[in-house]
Amino acid sequence: FEQLIEGGSVKILQVSPIACGGITPLLELAERAAKVGVMLSPEISSTAVAMMAGCHLAAAFESINLVEYHMVHQVFFDQLPFSSNDLKGSKVPLPDSAGLGISLVSDNVMEEFCLNQAKN
Repeated sequence: FEQLIEGGSVKILQVSPIACGGITPLLELAERAAKVGVMLSPEISSTAVAMMAGCHLAAAFESINLVEYHMVHQVFFDQLPFSSNDLKGSKVPLPDSAGLGISLVSDNVMEEFCLNQAKN
């Protein structure tokens, strides 16, 4: 990403927080991008947890101007603290307390998402 950011090759960089190593590497990219006027857009195509993390990053950094709201892969989107009808002006309401603002409740998370689990 350094060559794209520092070389002036892009004006907007879409980065997957999951693929680039998580929130910390994305924060470092956001800081570098902001220094040279490159906008960042987290690519979120996995879970509602990842989407909420991306929204919090966007709230914290002016260089993050939009976050993908994926219409196909919507794992746990039914547990978001808002519905798509609550979105006003394409803005996601964030909590004013600690945490991402989502609590997962599922009896079958392990069965649905664990790739390697011991069977009894």
